[in-house]
Amino acid sequence: MGHEVGEFDRGFHVLIGEDWARGKVSIWLSSLIHWAWQNDYRTSSLWLEPRVDNHRFLQRLQENGFAKIRTVAFPHKQASACRLSREAWDGPAI
Repeated sequence: MGHEVGEFDRGFHVLIGEDWARGKVSIWLSSLIHWAWQNDYRTSSLWLEPRVDNHRFLQRLQENGFAKIRTVAFPHKQASACRLSREAWDGPAI
């Protein structure tokens, strides 16, 4: 399977602000992923595009099954296009 965005793929943006919330990324990220799969069964992949220098969040994405596909240049940032396929997801964090 290629790395093109499918018709029912989804993407979302996240803002992680306060230090107290950063340690819980795996829990809320897992919840968002689970919701996306349950909300529309046609969704086969999820996409995010964090800044290339956001190493901590990129690490959390990798821990949750996301793969860095390519770097994308936006007018306001350099981003890592990251994809999670339904097949690559192990299930919600408990």
